[in-house]
Amino acid sequence: MILELLDQEHAVVWQEVEARIADVAWPTIGHRIEPHHLSTARHDLLSSGLIAEQAAVSRGGREITVVVPTVPRRATAIARAAQRKRLLLARYLGRAQGTPSRHGVIGPAAERAAHASLLAAAPYGYRLLRPDGRGVVEILGTTLTGPLDNAAIYTAMNDDGSPGGSVAIPIEVKNVRDWLYPSSPEPYQLLEKAAHITRSRPDVAVMPVLVCRRAHYTLFRMAKDLGFFVIDTYRQFILPTVSEDEVAELRRELGFLDLVREVGADDRIVKRLTDTLPGYALTRSERWAATVASPLAAEFTSMRAAHDATIRHNELEVIRQLAERDLAGAELGW
Repeated sequence: MILELLDQEHAVVWQEVEARIADVAWPTIGHRIEPHHLSTARHDLLSSGLIAEQAAVSRGGREITVVVPTVPRRATAIARAAQRKRLLLARYLGRAQGTPSRHGVIGPAAERAAHASLLAAAPYGYRLLRPDGRGVVEILGTTLTGPLDNAAIYTAMNDDGSPGGSVAIPIEVKNVRDWLYPSSPEPYQLLEKAAHITRSRPDVAVMPVLVCRRAHYTLFRMAKDLGFFVIDTYRQFILPTVSEDEVAELRRELGFLDLVREVGADDRIVKRLTDTLPGYALTRSERWAATVASPLAAEFTSMRAAHDATIRHNELEVIRQLAERDLAGAELGW
C-alpha cells in the first residue's frame, strides 16, 4: 500500500501515509491497515532500499521528512511533490503547534469542542467544575501539578429517578494525529493526575476520561483493566479562525479527511457522555481505585516523561505484569 501510495503521490509525509491507509480503507484491499503495521512496513521498505526518507527545511524553518520511492521515476515530479508536501505539513504543524507570534489552533479547538459537549451533556447528570471552560487546577480540594483540560462530577440516576452514586470525572483532551496506544505518553498525563486525586481523596470515586482523535483497540482494553474511559472523536478539530479553504486543502492534499472546524458541541462526544459513559462510571471507578492502590500506578510518571519508545515499551511491560498480579480479572491483551 505504501508503494501504491507513492506511485500515486510521488512523495508523502508519514502523517499522510497514516491518514490515507490507517484512518480509511485502502482501495485495493478494502480495509484499513493499523499504524503499527504501517510502521513495520516502513522499516522493511527502508531496509530493502525500496523507499528513502529525505529531510529538508521548509519555509518557516521547520525540518520536514518526506518519503520517496527509490525505483526509477520522474525526478522532477518527485522533487515537486516533496516540496509541496513539506510546505503543507509545515503549514499544518504551524497551526497545530503554534509559532513564536501565534498560538496553536488545533489543541484548543478540541478542548472547546469537548467543553461544549460536556455542557450539552450536563442535564444528564454532569456538574462541571469549571463551567467557564478554563483549565481545572484544583479538584476535590486537591491542587494538581498541572491543570486538567476539564472535570465534572457525574451523578448516576436510579431506576426510580432518585440520585445514585457520584463519580469525579477528570478529563484530558489530546487532539493529536497519532493514534493513541497503551505505549503512547499522552494517556499517562491524565492517569498520573487522576492517581494523585485518588490518593488525596480515597473517599471519592474517580474515573478518568481521555478524549482523543483515534485510539487503538488495545488502549480500550487497557482502559477496561485499569478503570478509565476513552472517547475517540474520529475528528481532529481546528479553530474556525482557519478558513474552510485551508482546511479543505489539507484534507485533499494530505488526506486529513477528519480535520474539521470546531463549531461547538460534537454529537459523538455528547452521545458517549450521555449514552455510554453512565453505564461504566461506577464500576470503572472501583477498578481505578484498585489500580491506584497497586504499585503499577507509580509507573505512570515514567511513562509520561519517557521520550524514548523503547523505554516506554519496557515500562509498559512492567505495568502489564503488575496488572496481571494485582488486578483481579485483568484481561490484558494490551
